[in-house]
Amino acid sequence: MRAIFIIVLLVWAYPNINSIIIGSIPIIIGQIIHFISAGYLVKQEKLITAGPYRFVRNPFYVGSFLVDVGLCLITRNIYVAAIYLPIFYLIVINWRVRKEEGFLRTQFGARYDEYCRLVPRIIPRLWPARLAEPFGRFDWNLILKYREQWRLFRILGLIIYFYLRMPMTPADLNKEALVKHLSEPLNAGMAVLLLLILCFPPIYEFVLKPLWNYASRKQ
Repeated sequence: MRAIFIIVLLVWAYPNINSIIIGSIPIIIGQIIHFISAGYLVKQEKLITAGPYRFVRNPFYVGSFLVDVGLCLITRNIYVAAIYLPIFYLIVINWRVRKEEGFLRTQFGARYDEYCRLVPRIIPRLWPARLAEPFGRFDWNLILKYREQWRLFRILGLIIYFYLRMPMTPADLNKEALVKHLSEPLNAGMAVLLLLILCFPPIYEFVLKPLWNYASRKQ
């Protein structure tokens, strides 16, 4: 569902410089939260209660929500925001969170119940919870495992895309107008940067990384 949301915003977007600046603020905050949370998370193995998990039990979803709000602000598409945000976060994510909580309660029992008592589900605390033994530490290997670096690339690519879209409404999206717009030096440079951002992750994952692993095994 989130992929459909992004595709719709790519087409029906009405960005301007003010909306890009304002929308980028929650996007940056949300992405930082998401990035740091990934560095602590060991899925289904440990009850992580350190770092951002001392403020809120689901920092991933908090980060994603802020990013999505920022995208809606950038694109100035109030209709998509009014439909997507309530359905996805109040229904889909709420159902997912409760399902995950059931699993964690079965896995960790009373320890998880105590954690839930001290740390809110979605709305973060203003200060970290005083947990007896916060567990977890930030690990860059987890960032790579969950491919958070590519998420950063995608977010940056979206912001650049909407910057390039600024003078063009959905009705203006045609080949002639696009070519004329991208022929300007600054826009051409941003378009090249966007292309590099889109191409580098798959090239790294499917070409450079296998070659690096093969060379390492041969040594």
